[in-house]
Amino acid sequence: MPTPPSLSSTRINSSLDESDSELSSVPGDLSDNSSDFESEPARKNKKTESSTPARRSQRARKPLTKTLDALSSGDKVANPNDVTLKFSPDKLDELKRILQHNPHGSLPSPPETPKNARKKGRLTGLLDGIAVSQKAPASSGKRKRGIGEKSNASSPAPASVEATREATALVDGPTRSEPLHASSTPDPISDDLIPLIEVSKQLVALSSCAIESKPAPVGKPDVWADGRQALCESLPYYRSYQSAGYCTAGFARSFMFDQEGSPRDYIDSEVVIARSGGGLSRDKISGKMARQADQTEGSQVRSVRNSMEQFHPVAILCGNRNLQSPSRMPHVYNVLDWFKPTQIWFEKVNGMINIRYRFEKLCKDKPSWWASSRGPEPTGIGDQLPPNIQTCSHCQQTSQQVYLQGWMCLRPECPQFWKLNSGNEPQEAGLLYDPRFLKQHTPWPHSSAPQPLRPEHFSLGPTPMLGEDVSWAAAKGLVCPKCGRCNSREAWEGWECGSATCDFSYSLPHANVPPQALHDMYNPVASGYATSRDLFSPILPLQVQFAHNYRINYFTIPGIEGFVAHFIANKTINAEPGGPDDMWTEMQTADLGLRRRPLGCSALQGPMLTQHFCVNYGMPYKFIAATASRDFTDAAQAINTTRSRLNWAARHCVGPERHKPETEFNELLVLGYFERQKIDYHDDGEYGLGPTIATLSLGAPASMKIRLKAKHHNGVSKGGAYVNRPPVPGCFKYEVRKTAHDELGRLKLEDDEAYRARLKSLPSELGLQTKGNAKDVLNMHLGHGDIVVMHGAKIQEYYEHAVDPVGKLRFALTCRYIDPESLKPEDRPVYEVKPDTGEYDGSRLPAVAD
Repeated sequence: MPTPPSLSSTRINSSLDESDSELSSVPGDLSDNSSDFESEPARKNKKTESSTPARRSQRARKPLTKTLDALSSGDKVANPNDVTLKFSPDKLDELKRILQHNPHGSLPSPPETPKNARKKGRLTGLLDGIAVSQKAPASSGKRKRGIGEKSNASSPAPASVEATREATALVDGPTRSEPLHASSTPDPISDDLIPLIEVSKQLVALSSCAIESKPAPVGKPDVWADGRQALCESLPYYRSYQSAGYCTAGFARSFMFDQEGSPRDYIDSEVVIARSGGGLSRDKISGKMARQADQTEGSQVRSVRNSMEQFHPVAILCGNRNLQSPSRMPHVYNVLDWFKPTQIWFEKVNGMINIRYRFEKLCKDKPSWWASSRGPEPTGIGDQLPPNIQTCSHCQQTSQQVYLQGWMCLRPECPQFWKLNSGNEPQEAGLLYDPRFLKQHTPWPHSSAPQPLRPEHFSLGPTPMLGEDVSWAAAKGLVCPKCGRCNSREAWEGWECGSATCDFSYSLPHANVPPQALHDMYNPVASGYATSRDLFSPILPLQVQFAHNYRINYFTIPGIEGFVAHFIANKTINAEPGGPDDMWTEMQTADLGLRRRPLGCSALQGPMLTQHFCVNYGMPYKFIAATASRDFTDAAQAINTTRSRLNWAARHCVGPERHKPETEFNELLVLGYFERQKIDYHDDGEYGLGPTIATLSLGAPASMKIRLKAKHHNGVSKGGAYVNRPPVPGCFKYEVRKTAHDELGRLKLEDDEAYRARLKSLPSELGLQTKGNAKDVLNMHLGHGDIVVMHGAKIQEYYEHAVDPVGKLRFALTCRYIDPESLKPEDRPVYEVKPDTGEYDGSRLPAVAD
């Protein structure tokens, strides 16, 4: 497509008075050829129409439309007539705005809408208000008529349908799927900057080539990771699991650039340029994340600005899927170095406003391990002249020249924003970075890193505090001091480097936390019945029983056959031989095999581990593979004692006729929690699971919260489908849903077609919503030695629970019955799960004294 002429290529003479204005427009590069104005001859029986106002308006519209279209598309118009336009000043301003908004030609007309119709009416009013007269060409002599041209040159033919469509599109503007600028011809670069073109191209060459074509780096990173969780758990300066930028407390700390890039992003051995994060949404056609609207300054930009103004360096990390890196990244995630945030500016990408950052390496004399092994870059920091800085004549604000094509105002609120001196926006595809801007040196008052890139591993002081080895800090990851790999803490005993070529391991000495340290001076546990701190919804009927030194709260779950029983222990129970106090001490020293296990699925790169540590005994359960389960025979005494104690509690709740020896608990899952570790809402439902589940708490207290699952509370799935299950009291719109469910049952028996239609219509008819969670119906305070029994298979179907410990160390031991026949042959244990041989009986304890 020909290069569109700039505004300066058109000679415009205008004179304005109070009422009308006259504009004589003659493009300076037009040739003497009248073929562009050829038209079909008017029919003889229509001659009388040429003098009507409608016909005059139609005649006037064609030369104006074709001339404007020729000017804005770049096509040469041969020998045009001088067009004298007379109209009011406000119409002149409107025409200028149209030309400025669409300087590069007409675009396809979008679908007809009321808004577009109004725009068309505005254009028609603009054209109809113009008095047009065509002057004879400046050249002397007779002009040869074109084919089909009338001898009267002053009577132009009616406007064509195409011209009208193009004029309409000029007002309607571009559609979202088509860029405003159709031309791919790059904007010209001034002669004095031509020597910088090759420098710019060499700089961006490695930042724009395919990953497989990139050279190896000259060195190795000091810090790297194979997974996002290990990275975030090991580095104090980068803890962002989802976004690229990590900002906290109003300051930017680090950025990690991986797969999701933006046009004109750039990385070399000293400079990084990237767009600001946020504001992207998933494109419905491509499925990729893309910007659908102009970007505005948000919290991340303000954080970067704070770091820039207060001279806070930020760490830059790079993933192995990054397209802009100058070399192939050796690991999934790689820490580059500390950088100075130096510039924040606005520009356009694909016609929409974007915010961009420039980062400059903090210590330029330090070698960059990620530099290309093919040789040095053509220019370095500070080697070029200072960048071109100009003040906008309109907004009086200064901006640096970013691209060789020319200086532009980079203030989005300014009418001259993102426009070259020609008045046009640049052709984005041909933009070249100005090396003076790219490689400028930004002086800072210091060049000291805020902390080491490779942090020291956690260690205890000469006089550690009790429980410090199970604190929140001790649960975090570790950067291997030998190879630099980031490692999550997977083993209960300590850290192990996961690199295949490294054998580093590290552990902390553990000092047993005695049972006395669990004492709460504001809620002491004595030999009498303990007090309850359980909170529950009024829809849950409560029965309280005092038996065998336990206060037992029974919460009946309405709408299903089930209950939750909370056994609240006292001092007599905890201190009995082999009881919770002794079990607590043994659990801290025994080799239980506790580890953090991989989660089933994750959108993040690398393994994603549970927050808590766990180990399974007996029958395999859920995501714990058969090979990871252990036999009860070789288990610590506390494990087998727990199994016996929970079997006794289950028999006490449901009766020995329901909790029979053949269906007693044959599986036990141990969860270990360090400080601030927890388990979010989940259910314990699984095919082949018995109706009764029991849990013993040891150590620090915790809150156990129970609520309806979202789909049963809302009545619809996340996709909006009606959940055709009986509603239970406490759910959203219980009464109307119960009536509807009864009606569905009748329809299913009488009319299957009506039944299916009713299923589809119920969500909208009843006003059911897909979003929102139910409130907790029960919040139990679990203390040391407490037991919780949940009975009823439908509890796991309808409800979910979460556990949030409060303290530095806690164990939860949960027993279930799992039908061996429900397991696949490959999932069954190689050992025999023998019956429980324990004989615990809580009734043997001395009764509580009155």
